[in-house]
Amino acid sequence: MKPSANNIQIVKQKLVIIGDSHARKSAAELQHNIGSTFTVSSFIKPGAGMGSIVDRMKDDIKTLKSDNVVIIWGGSNDIGKNNSNEALKHLCDFIKNNQKVNIVVMTAPPRHDLLPSSCVNSEVLSYNKQLRKRMKQYNNVKILEADLERKHFTKHGLHLNSSGKECITLKLATVIKSFFLTERMSLIYLHWKDDTVITKQDRINKDSSVINNNDNQLLDHNSPTAQ
Repeated sequence: MKPSANNIQIVKQKLVIIGDSHARKSAAELQHNIGSTFTVSSFIKPGAGMGSIVDRMKDDIKTLKSDNVVIIWGGSNDIGKNNSNEALKHLCDFIKNNQKVNIVVMTAPPRHDLLPSSCVNSEVLSYNKQLRKRMKQYNNVKILEADLERKHFTKHGLHLNSSGKECITLKLATVIKSFFLTERMSLIYLHWKDDTVITKQDRINKDSSVINNNDNQLLDHNSPTAQ
């Protein structure tokens, strides 16, 4: 029996957000911006370090397929506790063990509740620099910069406000869609090349041949037999 159109279930691509408090309420906003072809879920652990964040996904990620995407939004709590290297280690170990699924890694946002010159914000810059460097070796990973302007953060300055969440999830939707764009190579048309191109030396040889033929004709004309 052929299934009717009403009985056909469309399988949507899964997007899973795992992160600390910075990722709170991002799933609903991302769902609004990404469209109905994806289904978005999130697992948020406020105050958690990178180790706890990726450990939460350790079992669930086994059920994901190659067209699914995991968004990792963490690192800030590790930076605040001077554990940046440990955070990067947990992140790299997680990615090494899960290279069949697409992964988006968010950089750590600046701390607007602190001075730009603070040691914590200096560590944010250092962490993000190391993050970009280490992620280059993984073909299944894309990085999304989370360094939005001050106006996108709350008055306190630590977390994104509603406009900030909208802005970052719009960028996130673009990055996610880029995983599935097919590159099309345009045809390159070459100009016709004539195989009988005459080089400068060929032209000299041809001219010499013509002169020699003319001289031979004159000699034949002036020879006794010709008379």
